[in-house]
Amino acid sequence: MKMRKFFYIGAALWAFGLAGCNNDNASVPEPTVDPESPEDKVAINLSASLIYTRVVDDHWDAQDEIGISMFQPDSREVAEGSFNREYITSTTYGNFQPVNSATTIYFPQDGSHVSFKAYYPYMSSLGTDMEYPVSVASQTNLPSIDLMTSEMEAETYSRATPNVVLTFHHRLSKLVFHIEFEEDFFTLDGGTLVMQGMKTQGSYDLYEDVLSVDDTSVADVQVPLTAGDNMLTGKAIVLPRDADSGISFRITTAAGETFTAQMDDDLDLLSGYRYTFTIILRKTGLFIIKTTIEDWTEGETSELEAS
Repeated sequence: MKMRKFFYIGAALWAFGLAGCNNDNASVPEPTVDPESPEDKVAINLSASLIYTRVVDDHWDAQDEIGISMFQPDSREVAEGSFNREYITSTTYGNFQPVNSATTIYFPQDGSHVSFKAYYPYMSSLGTDMEYPVSVASQTNLPSIDLMTSEMEAETYSRATPNVVLTFHHRLSKLVFHIEFEEDFFTLDGGTLVMQGMKTQGSYDLYEDVLSVDDTSVADVQVPLTAGDNMLTGKAIVLPRDADSGISFRITTAAGETFTAQMDDDLDLLSGYRYTFTIILRKTGLFIIKTTIEDWTEGETSELEAS
């Protein structure tokens, strides 16, 4: 995917990682067994950090569930049969526990090293090929489509180093809409927004962190809107895409008046980035669309006027 230089005002923040999202108050429980004793089984102590914010906030939500697998280092070979184990957090700090004793992951008792890969949201039917189906056709429950995966850590873990810390990245793109009205001719309540031209289906290789998009899956996608503060606001999660033509936003007022704004043909939608579209409607039928590009932390703004 090509990347345009001007998008990267905030790109250095990729490196700062956990500085803004790690929580110093998070505590990892100590093992209750002796890691030096090969007779004792040592379970992983798992904490998961967000390198970028979630859909709205910069923390996990209580009852968030992730899937985690344990592998031989630098291999897709599953270690100890620990594949797609379900872990859950009861806090916002990202300390995860197995949902029950059957999903607990234990380190190899011989002291050998292992690696971990995790993802959100959890899917019980995940196959061993780790191909995760992706659909953004429905925007009614954003957390359920906010695909995140952990980095494959450079260092490996063993029963002697049981505190596992995983760093998650958002793998799709987020769009935020602010629809404003230049004059008091429109009623906010009842307005709708439909994205047109977006591809909506694909699959994601969780191990390799590679997204494959179904080119035939173009469909209209409705974005739920909320009225308030003299504007309509909406949020959507979409598939990343290279810059191209063919994407538009159709806005219909409560009175049935329709406006269509074209997305800039030069705009890449990058994985892990947030794009804020401010669309100002006028009674004359003209509108101004402003686009803000961020890596979910900071970015720059471009403006486009159209009719």
